[in-house]
Amino acid sequence: MVLEQSKGASGNEMIENLRHFFAQDAEWDGAEKAIVSMRAGLTQHTLAATKELVDSVAAELSYQYALWNSDFLAALEHCRTVIGKLNHPDLRGYRALWLYLAGSSAWLAFTAGQLDKDEIAKDYFRSARRHLKASRLSKTVTILRKVSNGRVKCILEDHHQPRSWDRLSTW
Repeated sequence: MVLEQSKGASGNEMIENLRHFFAQDAEWDGAEKAIVSMRAGLTQHTLAATKELVDSVAAELSYQYALWNSDFLAALEHCRTVIGKLNHPDLRGYRALWLYLAGSSAWLAFTAGQLDKDEIAKDYFRSARRHLKASRLSKTVTILRKVSNGRVKCILEDHHQPRSWDRLSTW
């Protein structure tokens, strides 16, 4: 309703609507009642993958905190937890992102001396590429297409020494 009303509106009309909104006057009250009435006739549906997304939130936040604390092994474990929860076919692209983040965490752990080998990072990057290529998103979302084709370069700064690497194209 609001979108439909805004499509042909001039700048002055939009400002006038904002004035009604801020004043919450009779004009605004009428619009509010119309919106509530329209909303009452609609049905909200939960998407099939919603539960998996909700279940992964705690691990996603823990991952971010682990990164901030430079605990790259913990970040990798949190990535694994997230990846283990994202199994619905609609989440293939998001799962590929988390596989990439796991590879990045493993790579950071390796470069920080928290892992002896870079094989874990390589395995996750390879898996991220496979998932992206199988996902419809890799054809429509530019950054995912570049990642799946191995054309994204990541810059890591360690003690002000920039390092450039392109792991996805070489693994």
